[in-house]
Amino acid sequence: MVKLRPLGHVPADLVADLTEALAAELEDAEEASCVLGPQTRMLGGQWLGIPVAGLDDLAATVFDATIPIVPVTHPQPFKADIVIARGKVPKTLAGEPVSGTWQASAVHLVADRSSPRGPKFENLAEFRLSSPSHTSNRCRD
Repeated sequence: MVKLRPLGHVPADLVADLTEALAAELEDAEEASCVLGPQTRMLGGQWLGIPVAGLDDLAATVFDATIPIVPVTHPQPFKADIVIARGKVPKTLAGEPVSGTWQASAVHLVADRSSPRGPKFENLAEFRLSSPSHTSNRCRD
């Protein structure tokens, strides 16, 4: 899972509004070509992640659709990562080479119900993306 926009704690009564806004904004959105790597990195000191390129435009669309419902209170630059380990991750694992590519064909609205016992995610809605037309969503580094 790659987070396009962390929303924080969202009251249940806003889920329908988020779903409606994302459905409208993503209706004509195309699949994104994603590139994994080039190497692992530490995230926040206790997580190990791998950067993902190619999702900037899709993330901007998601931000634009959701900001009127859940304002950004702590603006930070968008960074796409796949978290592959959390907890007491040896820092020596950072910098390991990793590579891969795929097409992101859907965006999901996900509730993070994780606890100290482990991660737990609940899929609230899925938005399918259309196959690329004659123009391509190329990855950017």
